[in-house]
Amino acid sequence: MGFQDDIRSKLRATGAPVTTILVALLAGVFLLTWFSAGRFDSMRLLGFEPAAVSIKPWALLLYPFASSPFAFMTVLFECLWLNSIG
Repeated sequence: MGFQDDIRSKLRATGAPVTTILVALLAGVFLLTWFSAGRFDSMRLLGFEPAAVSIKPWALLLYPFASSPFAFMTVLFECLWLNSIG
């Protein structure tokens, strides 16, 4: 079994592979923002600004991934919420 087969089998075993992937992405973007020390600004790239919807339409869907490097509790509760509805 290869690495990809291990990941696929673990995702299938959880019963909610999409939820697990979304939680991992949320945590990954938060860690990327935190460790980059301001070089990667997820709020600027993914944050929702009503005036800029025509320029950044992806912000409507990807806003939950935008986080401040100091918003640990926000990301934690987002992950818990996703797990509970997942």
